[in-house]
Amino acid sequence: MLADLIPVSYKLLKGMNESLVIRIIREKGTISRADIARYTSLTPPTVTNITKKLIKEGVVVEATIGESKGGRRPVLLKLNPSYFYVVLVHISSNHLRLDVSDLDNRVLASKRMKLKDKSLEGVLKNLFELYGQMVDQAGVPVEKIAGIGVALHGLVDSDRGISIYAPNLGWKNVRLREIISDELKTEVYVENDVRAMAMGEKWYGAAKGVDNFVAVRVGDGIGASVVMDGRLYTGVTHSSGEIGHTTVDINGPRCGCGNYGCLEAMASERAICDIVAKRLKMGEESSIENVDDLDIEDVYSAANAGDKLAVDVIKHVAIYLGIGIANLINLFNPELVVLGGNIIKVKDIIRPILGDVVERRALENTYKGCRLDISLLGDDATIKGAYALILNRLFGA
Repeated sequence: MLADLIPVSYKLLKGMNESLVIRIIREKGTISRADIARYTSLTPPTVTNITKKLIKEGVVVEATIGESKGGRRPVLLKLNPSYFYVVLVHISSNHLRLDVSDLDNRVLASKRMKLKDKSLEGVLKNLFELYGQMVDQAGVPVEKIAGIGVALHGLVDSDRGISIYAPNLGWKNVRLREIISDELKTEVYVENDVRAMAMGEKWYGAAKGVDNFVAVRVGDGIGASVVMDGRLYTGVTHSSGEIGHTTVDINGPRCGCGNYGCLEAMASERAICDIVAKRLKMGEESSIENVDDLDIEDVYSAANAGDKLAVDVIKHVAIYLGIGIANLINLFNPELVVLGGNIIKVKDIIRPILGDVVERRALENTYKGCRLDISLLGDDATIKGAYALILNRLFGA
């Protein structure tokens, strides 16, 4: 049975030249045997033997005929999209999203729902129900689901699959990988959502081909993920990238962490809503009406429609966000900083302010070597990162 065959295949692949070949095929989409040899520095006979084995196992298929550079036209290879399927899960502060994808990274079924019950039991109940619904909707045999990639808000020990602390969910030291794996009987990989976002950008977005960069995600909180030499830097206690809890104004408001003037307290979506609500209650005019149950989407919509109050608050917040990004550039000297999260919905308002603040506050030498990009993947960056990470785990690539 396939369920018995797949794990054996993974063991054969991990730590061997096969995983290197698979990585190149994944990166390029379709590629000839000759180009695989060129990119991997493996000999052509070795590549031929490896790809023959992978085709026999069903991992790789011959796709199309490439353009000739003289002589016979090369046969191009690609991953077999139906060799197995993966499920991607994003558990944010307020929402649960689940996708079913094939090995072409094609989404076969997807659903996003608001979390009404944020307890562990409530979230897991929704997750397991959604899993069954989406696998059925995708038309995929459950035995061909080879793994689940989970991106989760908060501090995550990805090595052990533990949610160390998810403040907006109230979770502490939850053995999430073990719980989900025991219930759904498949491989599970758990990662912090901002680190997953970084991998999504690296494989499919603004950071493709970039080995040293920082991803910043602005939502209910603010987090960053550092990639060095193509690898995620997680820190000694899996807590790297907590830029939201760096101090940008010692006289600022109190943050959820207990300190004052954290970037998260000054520039997160919660901070935006708090500032807007306060100014509305002071009598400022605005097209925003629902002050007692203010939603960030209302603020973004109003800002993009030219509402003076909403635009003013977004611009004010962008200054502090620019300070935080300048600090990251000075600290890590990256080639790229990519900004993602819901805040990119007002990118036209914040982009010029971020650029100006970063240019003024970052050291000239570090600023010149770095560019600031806005994510083109949006909310999909995190889920695509979960896809990349679970495939890395399954293939050992």
